[in-house]
Amino acid sequence: VTLLELGSGTGYATSKILTANPQVVITCIDHSPEMIACANQKPELRKVQIFEQDIRDPWPDQQYDVIMTTLCLHHIPGDDRLVLLRRVYEALSPDGIFICGDIIRPESEEEENIYRKRWIQSMIHAGMSPDEADQMINSRKTNYPEIETVVGFCKKLKEIGYSRILMPYKHEISAVIVGYKNKT
Repeated sequence: VTLLELGSGTGYATSKILTANPQVVITCIDHSPEMIACANQKPELRKVQIFEQDIRDPWPDQQYDVIMTTLCLHHIPGDDRLVLLRRVYEALSPDGIFICGDIIRPESEEEENIYRKRWIQSMIHAGMSPDEADQMINSRKTNYPEIETVVGFCKKLKEIGYSRILMPYKHEISAVIVGYKNKT
């Protein structure tokens, strides 16, 4: 099994995958030298190919059984994200799977306001100051128009060609969406 992880960060998810499935051949891409430095210090990742680059730049030219991204796509502008999603589809093997765990935007402003209030309360309960919590909320407000809704994201995947799209997890402002290239 080959896996391409886009926006791999510190290698946290990579490490968990390899612990459960040591036979997986993983390639990681992240643009942050600090994150990559952290990942490179993990002995369990010594066989992983890690590239420092923007995920919008060309990847190693091969087909992957699985391509995944976690908390990454919401940072990519909408037009670039669509191009990237098409590249993901094209880079998947015939029965490939795309797994995306990310921040989402609720379908209504009312629902968003409920979740923002809960998020602020959670951050303050976890020890953040009200000012720090407000900064986090303001960054979400700034990026809000670029954040996908579940319905919009799934519609894009369907238009790209995924034959089946599942959402095994959704909680307030986050979701995991899985696209199957050719499964029925």
